[in-house]
Amino acid sequence: ILWTILGLFSLVLAYQFQTTTVIGVGAVAIWAALVVSWKWLQFPHRGDSRAQWVLIGMAAAAAICLLLAWRIGFVEYLLKAFNSAPAWAEQNIGNRRYYARWFVSEMPALWMLFPIAVLIALRQRPRFAFFCTTVFAIIFLTHSLAAEKHSRFIFYGLPFFFAIWGIALAAILPVIMRVLREVVGGAFECPPSGIVLRWVGWLGLGAIVGFCLLANPAAVLSIDMLRYSDARWPTPQVYRGFADWKAAAETLKPFLEKSSVVLTNCDVKSLYFFRRSDLCISVTLLHETDTGKEFGLDPRTGQPVISKPESLAAVMRQHSCGLVVIEKPHWRVPYGVPDEIADYIEAHLEPVSLTPEWRLLAFRWQHQDKRPGSPANSDHNREPNADTGTNQPKP
Repeated sequence: ILWTILGLFSLVLAYQFQTTTVIGVGAVAIWAALVVSWKWLQFPHRGDSRAQWVLIGMAAAAAICLLLAWRIGFVEYLLKAFNSAPAWAEQNIGNRRYYARWFVSEMPALWMLFPIAVLIALRQRPRFAFFCTTVFAIIFLTHSLAAEKHSRFIFYGLPFFFAIWGIALAAILPVIMRVLREVVGGAFECPPSGIVLRWVGWLGLGAIVGFCLLANPAAVLSIDMLRYSDARWPTPQVYRGFADWKAAAETLKPFLEKSSVVLTNCDVKSLYFFRRSDLCISVTLLHETDTGKEFGLDPRTGQPVISKPESLAAVMRQHSCGLVVIEKPHWRVPYGVPDEIADYIEAHLEPVSLTPEWRLLAFRWQHQDKRPGSPANSDHNREPNADTGTNQPKP
């Protein structure tokens, strides 16, 4: 009972960090139901009712959980998340083969031979292999049908994929070693000694494994990730090449101290590295706010989000000086900082020089506050404005 309670607590905690925990829990539940059903169907003539009652209990528990989830609106929440996608992922909403093509592009050899690996694993370790195959298949199919897709969403299912391959390779490699030794031994009239054959077998096996690794782009990408830093990453942002907010913090420190408002495209990173973030510029985050409109509040940070030049102009009217920091990969893209507001920033704000390797763009503005009784630097002494989400002078 204690382990059951700890297990349930761990799943609840995991759900707080990642919603896809629900898919993993569902996959394990389906595997358990299949195992119990098989036992029940396998021994009907023995009158063994234990498996039958366990199956009935599991079905009743599942029905009760679904009813409670529906009553509290959790099912509706999951269906909405399953059928919707943010702006950056809209192009793949109907692409049911997204993950299949990702496996083909990143791990072609492992993916094409995966059914054979499953058969070998089921022969070697049937119970564990069936568990891994069932969980991975459900995770793969669920994410393929979901609207929002990205390669990282399925990463939590990869351990089950590689577990199957681990079992299969453990059975295949000794056979390959034996065949290599037989081939080498048969190539000479006087067969080499056992030590030579063992070394030849290991060298041949290493060559085969090395060839298979280099034939998979995922292995090459892993090697590149060890060779290059974010600043020197040669390709577009794929797992590397991220903006270096930490390096830019020291350079931007004087501007951050003088600015009465700071706008970024990533408020979480700005809060962590700059200890400042007042508004966010992002089309994607705007759709996730409480209102879905300009100056709506992001439920995760409680900060207003904008995406249009008119909104930025309103912020600039409220504040005599400010700073805008944008990651280059999100600059002039429809789901990040679109062309419309990017054009306005370049036309009305002064660029701040930053090292190109940091992959950040910074802009600032500073003008004299001409409102009566409002000094230029009084912006720190303001309260939120309900219309613009920015600050206004205290009465």
